[in-house]
Amino acid sequence: MSVDMKVKAIYDSEISNITRSEKNWKDVLKVAGQLYRYEFDNIVMVTAQRSPEKSTLMADYDTWKKVGRYVKRGAKGCAIFPSRALNPRMRYIFDISDTGGKNVKLTWDLEGENLKSYADFLVSEGQMERYKSDDRESLKNTLKQFTGTNVWNIIKEEFGDRMSELMQLSGSVIKEFNEKRKGLQQDSDMEQLVYSSIMYAVGTRCGFDLSVQEQDFSQIVNIKDEEIVYRLGSLVCDVSCSVLREFSRNLQTIESERRISYVRSNDLQGSGRTAVSGSGIKGSSEGIHREIRSNESRLSGAASEIKVYGDDDDRGNQSTYDRHSPVAVSNSAHSALGKKCVIIPNKIIIINIIEKEDNINFLVFFVTFFTPF
Repeated sequence: MSVDMKVKAIYDSEISNITRSEKNWKDVLKVAGQLYRYEFDNIVMVTAQRSPEKSTLMADYDTWKKVGRYVKRGAKGCAIFPSRALNPRMRYIFDISDTGGKNVKLTWDLEGENLKSYADFLVSEGQMERYKSDDRESLKNTLKQFTGTNVWNIIKEEFGDRMSELMQLSGSVIKEFNEKRKGLQQDSDMEQLVYSSIMYAVGTRCGFDLSVQEQDFSQIVNIKDEEIVYRLGSLVCDVSCSVLREFSRNLQTIESERRISYVRSNDLQGSGRTAVSGSGIKGSSEGIHREIRSNESRLSGAASEIKVYGDDDDRGNQSTYDRHSPVAVSNSAHSALGKKCVIIPNKIIIINIIEKEDNINFLVFFVTFFTPF
């Protein structure tokens, strides 16, 4: 059986299954949050072939190879439709648990200091009011409320037409079979279902605490029309993707600001000595590369974020996403720091040249941006 026939057979079987129970729909939402750059039809494909617990971070064979990981012998990949999230020719994807190799961080989270840093960032940008308590539970609840408001705004501003079409289509179906169905009696019910589904996908990805009511999708079993299921799932996945991409971009900005602050703090020490000794750096690109490789493990606090696939506009039905390069630094940052920048594959090296008498010392510092899944 060709991969096209296999994919179609799996999809046709699964699309009618995902709304048969509350659990099935929740599984789809969990995978949509974890693999938020994939389209809804491929979320359905992954859910049909793997459990949500084993679908945490997925990419094709070549992509894993690019980041220093290899697919283990005997690993079973998930067949998918061509996706703009990957090379369209790649039709099987593997979870990170099916790979071995470099133990590096490949995605973002709100663990540790990231949670408070994210809340502080939103406050500094004027997007959120100053929070009253900074314990983790309070911060998560504050961020959850902010995200909920943000979801409604995104639906209204970017997906209003699609929401209206979905409500109109579901309304006509509900009206036709009203005597046989319970639940989803009004347009507002469908609107609330979309919102709750998005918050579940986003909330499980971000680690938000969801109430029993927020996890209640008992009404999903009333949706049986395949076109409505597809429109509902596509809308939920696309809005979730937009929201989670915003988390990714903001965390990338936060991380870059941390690195710039680290460089400045070293400059202010004024000791004339640097984090990485300049001995052995002859000024040539080869010398710099050698010194970087030999001292990489010594750089204090340098995160190791490696791109598996980027923030390109990989959702064919979206046009509002920004493009972000893994080797990009703002001109304002260059101007403020007055550094020279050397680009090396998958790395950004800022070299600060300090003249002191006849000697030149080099401060080499890795700035690694979040380019996560």
